[in-house]
Amino acid sequence: MIVTIDMTGQEALLKAVNPNTAKKAIKRTLKELMSSAMTAGQKEVTKTYNLKTSQLKRYIGSRVVSNAGLQVSVSIRSQGYVSMFNFINKASIQSSLTRKNKNSKGKVKVKIIKGGGAHTFRHAFVMIGKSGNIGIFERVRGVKSSTGNDKITRLNTVGPIGMFEKIGLPIIQDHVTSRAANVLKRNLAFYMSKES
Repeated sequence: MIVTIDMTGQEALLKAVNPNTAKKAIKRTLKELMSSAMTAGQKEVTKTYNLKTSQLKRYIGSRVVSNAGLQVSVSIRSQGYVSMFNFINKASIQSSLTRKNKNSKGKVKVKIIKGGGAHTFRHAFVMIGKSGNIGIFERVRGVKSSTGNDKITRLNTVGPIGMFEKIGLPIIQDHVTSRAANVLKRNLAFYMSKES
């Protein structure tokens, strides 16, 4: 997604200053706007989903596409899904993970949507994989693996794209559009004061 920063009405202001000053101010403005906009978008997602902002940072990033065109691109890093383990109460399984076999067997309860009810997976368990990552896995009844045992699958939920598309990205766009002019003016004043 490309977020276009609207500088309508600021062209005269940009032309009135030293081109080098304008370039520095624009660069600083883009960086500042996107930093605060990304935080606003992530916070909006966490109002709906039972996640912490720190857990979302790995999925969304931004980069400047064009200073001249005043454009910034917002990219979602992962095309996959968010692990169901992110939605489990960590304290409730701490004792299970300290067992010798490192598994929590039986049933696992997760809460994905804030304000919604929790869901219990009855044939699920928490396991630390060979890579050291912790996940929630479920035995698929009636489906056998190559070893003859019930097939085991990792439980995932909605992907980061689904989370951000409807909730986070519109907030990022609105945040940038509403604050762009004021942030640019402040940065122009900052660089102009350094020249005098």
